[in-house]
Amino acid sequence: MYSVVIKYSPITWDKRQSVTRMDYDLTAYKNEEYKQIAYEANVAMDTEHSNLQVVRVQNIHDLGQCLIKQQKLLVENPGQAFYQGRRYIVISQNYLNEALEYNLDYRRCGLSQLKFNTKVSPINTNNVLVVVQTIIKNQDQDSIVPEYSDEFYIEYYVKLDV
Repeated sequence: MYSVVIKYSPITWDKRQSVTRMDYDLTAYKNEEYKQIAYEANVAMDTEHSNLQVVRVQNIHDLGQCLIKQQKLLVENPGQAFYQGRRYIVISQNYLNEALEYNLDYRRCGLSQLKFNTKVSPINTNNVLVVVQTIIKNQDQDSIVPEYSDEFYIEYYVKLDV
């Protein structure tokens, strides 16, 4: 299954890894990927932080589940378009490991429900911005409340680099 899913992974992923999940800290490199995500995070938070730590999350299992769900929705709803879109959620720094381990299971992250938005409140040293790719019907949709965890996967997380 790994070889099938990795074909459809984001172009930025390291395709040589064969582990289920790998985190890549992009902060030291300041490459185009880092600059793009840092810029988008600042836009989403309406801030101008220059000290952001950006970590790419490569979770082959969560990506695979999301791809399968998207295909299932396309088959069940002929003529309906489904897209993947980048959205954001801010969670407590205390729940980051659980969020990464359990794909933002709201029950483990101290949240009453998951709601992904295009705009979020700014982060501080106590919380973290989680960047997700989620299945959407309308690309202009600002807020998304997913029903199931296979409708999204964590793409990055962003913290203040102190």
